[in-house]
Amino acid sequence: MRILTAIVAIVLGAAALVAGIGQKTFWAPSETVTAAIPGSVEAAPLTVIESGVNDVNEDPIEITIKGDGEFLLALGRSSDVDAWVGDASVNRVTEVDTEERVLKTVHEGSEDEVPNPENSDLWVAKDTVDGETVYTWTEPAEGEWSLLVAADGSDPAPTDISVEWPNNATTPFALGLIIIGALLVLFGLLRLVWPSKKTGNGARAANDDTREVPQVKGSNGGVAKRLTAVGAMVALTFSGVTAAHATEESEPSDASASADVPEDTDGDSDAYPVLLEMQLERILSGVSRAIEAGDEDLDAGLLEARLGGDALSDRRSNYKQISDEVDGVKLLEPVVAGPVRTSAVTTTTDWPRTVLAVTGEESPRILTLTQKDPRSNYKLTQNVKMLAGTSFPGIVIGDTSIHTLDLSDGSGLQTDPEDATVQLRRFLNNPEVSQKDMFAESPYIEAVHEAQNEAKSEAEDEATVEYKRFIDDDSIHAVSTPDGGALVTLSIESVMITAPRDEGATVTWSKNKKHVDLAGADETTGTANFSYAESFALYIPAAGSDDKIQVIAADSELQKIDIDE
Repeated sequence: MRILTAIVAIVLGAAALVAGIGQKTFWAPSETVTAAIPGSVEAAPLTVIESGVNDVNEDPIEITIKGDGEFLLALGRSSDVDAWVGDASVNRVTEVDTEERVLKTVHEGSEDEVPNPENSDLWVAKDTVDGETVYTWTEPAEGEWSLLVAADGSDPAPTDISVEWPNNATTPFALGLIIIGALLVLFGLLRLVWPSKKTGNGARAANDDTREVPQVKGSNGGVAKRLTAVGAMVALTFSGVTAAHATEESEPSDASASADVPEDTDGDSDAYPVLLEMQLERILSGVSRAIEAGDEDLDAGLLEARLGGDALSDRRSNYKQISDEVDGVKLLEPVVAGPVRTSAVTTTTDWPRTVLAVTGEESPRILTLTQKDPRSNYKLTQNVKMLAGTSFPGIVIGDTSIHTLDLSDGSGLQTDPEDATVQLRRFLNNPEVSQKDMFAESPYIEAVHEAQNEAKSEAEDEATVEYKRFIDDDSIHAVSTPDGGALVTLSIESVMITAPRDEGATVTWSKNKKHVDLAGADETTGTANFSYAESFALYIPAAGSDDKIQVIAADSELQKIDIDE
């Protein structure tokens, strides 16, 4: 019986040792876990990997993407990526199913062909790869981010995508099995070598057995007590491993839950600038390159991808005047892309979007950039020289308090942006209007009034002179400033209208060679319209401020002269 017990203990112990050691070695779970998009997913021109895939692990995950030939990876804010995708056919990778080891993918949308997204201004970072790449999930700033994967907008986007992360699976019973196995083997060996009883005559043997039994029982009892103690220790070990395992399982859950709870922050805590600094610099570089190309060939067509509004019409007119050899006309100043001295980047995520930037050292200019819709790029619509003695409100790049303003809403301002532009137009036409008291003293406006009065005075005996201005409503853009005020940019078409005082009389401008070249004549018996493009940047103080509206930047370019005989 003793030998049988020993053999059973050794066999059971050996089995427990093999099982315990096996869980730590050849039966151990793999170090990493992989999940992939199901092969049955429908083809689409776009694939979007959402930030939910990164929730599977505390550390950034690695995403392996394979495609046929070249494809684009573009990182953008989730709302921007979704806006660009629109109704396009897309495969959305939303999260990792850790049980089934698959990437949950939803197919949606109906637009089977889209523009190539490669050059969109919405992307914070992008890369073109050939064949295969491993991307480590990166979030450059606060907020939700998504990764757009595309070929060229017409071919199917790659869907051979897998995610790999460290395997947190544990072997909680391995240590216990090793301990129990070792104890059982030791117990079995001890039973095999246990000292044999001494034998004599039957009575003596019986007496000896009677005498030895309590001792043996005592020995067995001691072993039993030791095994009980070891069992308690193993139970405690199991409990500790289980508790630690439970803790390992519960910590990510708690972390995830706490991450979803918003912190106590100000009302703008969820706001973010629609452009990061690196994006703004890249866009301005694109604008500068387009202008360089256009200036070199005097080709306004090369500007259209990056310029609009007054910025485009001014240069188009400038190129024509140079080509026509208009006296004294030179190329307009190039746009300085950087460094960006300051900027007002809206946090309003609707379209159109507006961004103001100040570049240039000796002669700083305020650049207005607008984006019409998600699939359009930003265009420079105004490029206005700051006036001496004025200043751009102090704004830190990336300030989250900047937002686009409703032009007819003057809440918190001395007046609404739309009204400010109307009063500026009236004041420019007539220095004596009552609205003049709304504006701070401006050497520029004084110079405009002086020039207008001089023209009227010089033509007093020969012709009538009047001024009319027309605001381009589409050119008005307004953004808030951190001090509660507003920055407003706008374009005005200013027309000086001259006509002979007497019927049949002649109006001449032969003294000005530029006017002769533009008009194609040096006199007229009819009406002459001198059209100027005026660009402005205004600062409207907050309501209750003692300051007045300031003209902080202004430009004026004579574009054409039309004669009506």
